[in-house]
Amino acid sequence: MEPGISGSFTFKAGGKSVTKTLQLEAMYNYFTLELSGASDPLLALLRSKGEVTVFADKYGKLNFPLKGSGAAIGKVLAECGKGSGGEAD
Repeated sequence: MEPGISGSFTFKAGGKSVTKTLQLEAMYNYFTLELSGASDPLLALLRSKGEVTVFADKYGKLNFPLKGSGAAIGKVLAECGKGSGGEAD
C-alpha cells in the first residue's frame, strides 16, 4: 500500500456506528485520523462496552474488544489537558 492513500472505515459498537476517512501513515504503515476533539463521536463509540467492529469495503472487517477502553481514553484526555499552551514535547 502506498502512504497517503485513504479509505472509508465504519466503526460499530453499542448499537451505534461512525464512519470516518482514515489516511495511511507513511512511517508505521497504519491507518490514522485526526479527531475533532474530546467530544468526537468516534471517541464516544470507543468508550462503549463489548466490542467494536471496524469495516472497510476494500480491507474487510475486524472485531476488537473494548474492555478498558473508556478508562484508557479518559486518562489520555486528562493528560492532554495538562499541556503548556499546546507545545509539543
